[in-house]
Amino acid sequence: MNEKYKYGTLIAKLMRDRITDEEAKELDDWVCRKEENMKLFEDLINDYKARWAREWFAAAGVSTKGIKWKKTEGWYRSERKALIDFYILMAAMFLVLVGIYFLLEI
Repeated sequence: MNEKYKYGTLIAKLMRDRITDEEAKELDDWVCRKEENMKLFEDLINDYKARWAREWFAAAGVSTKGIKWKKTEGWYRSERKALIDFYILMAAMFLVLVGIYFLLEI
């Protein structure tokens, strides 16, 4: 059995929460065996590298059906919108305070 396919399958099972204790032990031993194995494992489970991981699994012949990939694209847009909303709120508060100041001066 191809090593890429074998350990790729174990990683995919781990990502699906379908790995047995024996398989988890085998995967753990493989990950700890070499630094390259640890790096590959971390890259494959990293949500920000999901596109690359899908390509790697496909090239290794490992099915990714059942893996729940998190959406990491577009997160920053919502934060930027929240920042714009904050600035609009601060501007509105400033205008209210200026209005109160002028009312008290009259």
